[in-house]
Amino acid sequence: MSNHSMWWILNSIFVVVFDTVFFLLVNTVTDIQWVSLAFLHISYFIVVFFGTYLKNKMTNIVLGYPIIYLSILYFLLTFILSLAIVTFEFTSIKITFILHFIILGVYLFLLFSNLMMNKHTAQQTAVERKSIGFIKENIAGLEQLKAAPIAASKKNRIEEIIELLRYGQVVSHNDTFDLEYSIRQHINDLISVTSDEELSHKLQKLEELIQRREIIIKSAVTN
Repeated sequence: MSNHSMWWILNSIFVVVFDTVFFLLVNTVTDIQWVSLAFLHISYFIVVFFGTYLKNKMTNIVLGYPIIYLSILYFLLTFILSLAIVTFEFTSIKITFILHFIILGVYLFLLFSNLMMNKHTAQQTAVERKSIGFIKENIAGLEQLKAAPIAASKKNRIEEIIELLRYGQVVSHNDTFDLEYSIRQHINDLISVTSDEELSHKLQKLEELIQRREIIIKSAVTN
């Protein structure tokens, strides 16, 4: 038997035991108690769902805690409310629905709002990593060129461009993707340049591309 099947069996045991004890303790199950029992099973299903199917369930964060913790808290609150309804014999089915829907609504709001923020943060992190990789790769290419046997003046010029990249904008932008591709191509082409005149021209062009990228990103940030 697979671990997945064993996991579902263990979770089913809780439902069977709880329902059996509940129906043995309660002589007549009212409509209000049926409502609470239904919400309690929904909350337990949510815990099982996130515990079983959600990948990286300990790293998907809501209010600084993993999602599974929020789901367990929702289950516990629903359990306490259901216990209170049975113990104090609530008589209003409307109030019972309202209380359960308030707890469910707060849970869903916190869940989906934080999932959206987590997705946005993950996208931003991916863009930043790509941008940092762009800077590092291009600096490495220029360092390789600087180590080649070229004139000292050209080495200084390359060092200036390296500093321009190193202290420039790290975060990329959609409007600079074509520029960044051109910058990579120019740096790759520098390796095969043989004449000083052509090298000077390509270094000048490269510096202009990098400066144009800086202007576009700064303009996008300020706007």
